[in-house]
Amino acid sequence: SAIYNYYTYLHVDGLVIKNISGSYYSGILWRNYYGYENEFRNIFVENNQTSNGRLLYWYYPHANMDIENLSIVGNTYNQDALYFYYGYPNSSNTYSYTFKNIVIAGNTTANNPGINANNVAGNLDFINVTIANNTVANPTYSFRYYPYGSYTNRLNILNSIIESDGTYAIQLDNTNSTATIKNSL
Repeated sequence: SAIYNYYTYLHVDGLVIKNISGSYYSGILWRNYYGYENEFRNIFVENNQTSNGRLLYWYYPHANMDIENLSIVGNTYNQDALYFYYGYPNSSNTYSYTFKNIVIAGNTTANNPGINANNVAGNLDFINVTIANNTVANPTYSFRYYPYGSYTNRLNILNSIIESDGTYAIQLDNTNSTATIKNSL
């Protein structure tokens, strides 16, 4: 991976990940494991290539997370531009994860071109997200949400454009949560 962080407090503002190729499955460009208080802003992921994997793999965040102004454009990958797995619950509450001004467009993928929020225990807000104009060999979903079953979760998709790649634009699984979609296509 271009970036690998493990049990870190990480604040990133202004990062370009460009013209990297490789074949690591779990986050060819960025593997973020067990992050604390992650704040990511103004991140550009452009013209990268992998035949086996996801671009960004964010796994078990241990605190609230804010991502703003993330652009994933012109890449070639197998599946999931962003794979977000298991927002780490604690005994008293769940965390909140906010994704604002996200663009995933003009990419070429074998499968899911967009976001896979898998087994998430926490509240997710996607605001001004665009997933569109991607070329997909085996159409699946553009956005998938699968909440962790033991917690009450919340999903908000607001002011967003999520284009179907041939099957589902949005796939909601095991919805032990409240899902709200407003002002979106």
